[in-house]
Amino acid sequence: MESEADNLIRGVMALIVLSAIPVVSYAIWLDYFETNLRELMVKQPDFDKETELEKVRFLSLMVLLIQFTLFLGSDEIRRSYPLICGLTITLCVSIQVSLQLRAEKSLHLNSEYAEPLLTIALKAMRSWFVAASICGFLSIFGVLIARYIGLASNVPTLGATLLMLLGGSIGMSCGLILNFALAPYHLLKILPTSPLKELPIGKNIQTLFEKNGMSTPKLWLIELQKLRIIDILITGFRAGRGPFTFSLFLSRFVLNTLNSGEIQSLLLIEVSHLKLKHFQKRVVLISTLTMNSLIFAILVSLTVQKFFPGRGGYEFLGTTLGLIFLVSTFRWTSIQKQNQEFEADAYALDHLNLEFEHFSNALRKLDYFSVKDSHPDGLKNMPLMGFPETERRIFLLSIYLKKRAASNTDQLAA
Repeated sequence: MESEADNLIRGVMALIVLSAIPVVSYAIWLDYFETNLRELMVKQPDFDKETELEKVRFLSLMVLLIQFTLFLGSDEIRRSYPLICGLTITLCVSIQVSLQLRAEKSLHLNSEYAEPLLTIALKAMRSWFVAASICGFLSIFGVLIARYIGLASNVPTLGATLLMLLGGSIGMSCGLILNFALAPYHLLKILPTSPLKELPIGKNIQTLFEKNGMSTPKLWLIELQKLRIIDILITGFRAGRGPFTFSLFLSRFVLNTLNSGEIQSLLLIEVSHLKLKHFQKRVVLISTLTMNSLIFAILVSLTVQKFFPGRGGYEFLGTTLGLIFLVSTFRWTSIQKQNQEFEADAYALDHLNLEFEHFSNALRKLDYFSVKDSHPDGLKNMPLMGFPETERRIFLLSIYLKKRAASNTDQLAA
C-alpha cells in the first residue's frame, strides 16, 4: 500500500508533466507557424499581419489559462510542495511568454517609435515573474537558514517559529532591495530604448550632473509615442555596475513635448531627489513595511491558532491581513512620495537655481497630456500616478517663493 507521501510525489511529477505539455505543444505550433510565415512574407509581402498576430495571442492565452487551471486545481499538492509548484508555473509561463514575444517579433510589427502595447505588457509580466521569484527564493532561503540556526541552537518551538518569521522577512526585504537594484535591467528588457548620450539633450544632461558634482547615469531614450511615459525615470543605485548600472530613462514623448528649459527643470528635480537620498529612503520604507506586515500577519494567525484551536480559518485570516497591510504599504509609500516631491521642489529652488516658470509650464503640459481624453490622436493618456495634484503643487511652490522672498527682505532690512 502506497504511503500518502508517495502519492503526493507522484502528483508533483504529474503536475510538472501536465504543465509542460501545453508549453511544448505551443512551441511546436509556433515552429510550424513561423515556417509558414516566412513563406507568406515572400509570396505576399502585404499580408494582414494583425490576423496572424491574433492567432499567436489567442493560443498563448489558452496556454496561460491551462497553466493557471492546473495550478489552482492542485490544491493539496500546492500546500505540500509550494516551492516546486510555484517554480513550475513560473518557469512554464516565462517560457511561453518568451515564445510568444519571439513570434510577435518575427511579424515585424515594431516601428521606430511604437511597439505593440500587449508586447510591452507581456514583457512586464515576465519581469514581474522574475522579480517575484527572486523575492520568493530569498524568503524561503531566509526561512531555511533560520530553521537551521534554530535546530542547531535547540531553540524552543515558539522561538524557532519567530526566528523563521524573521528569516523569511529579512529574505523578502533583501529581495525587494535586489529588485530595486535590477530596475534598470528590467526596464531595458520591457521598453524599446536607444542610447541618449549622443543627442544634444544627452550632453546637456551630462553637463548638468557634472555641474552638481554627481556621476552621470547611463542615459536611455524610451522609443514610445502611444504609451506616454511622462516622468523621467532614474533607477538603480549610483554605485551599480553591469545589470545594476545606474540609469536615466527619458521618453521620446517628453522630449517632443517640452522645450529644453522645461526638461532641465524636471532634471533638476531628479537631481534633488538624488541629493536628498529619496530613492534609498523609499526602498527602506517599503522593505520595513513589508517585513513588519508579514511578521504581524503570521503572528496574529499563530496566536489565533494557539488560543482558538480547531476553528479553522487561519489561512484566510493571514491572507486577509496580508492584503490589508499590502494596501497600507502602497498608501504609505504614496504619501511618502508626495512629501518627497515637495521637498525636492523646495531644495531645487533653494540650491539648484530651478526656474519656477519653466517648471510650472512643464508640470502643466505633462498634466494636460496625462489626463485629457480629447487630444487629437484620440488616445487615452497615462495618469500622473503617485504625484501631487499639479495646481496644488504649483500653488504651494508659489507660496514658498513668496515666503522666501519676504524672509530675504527682512534679513536685508535687519
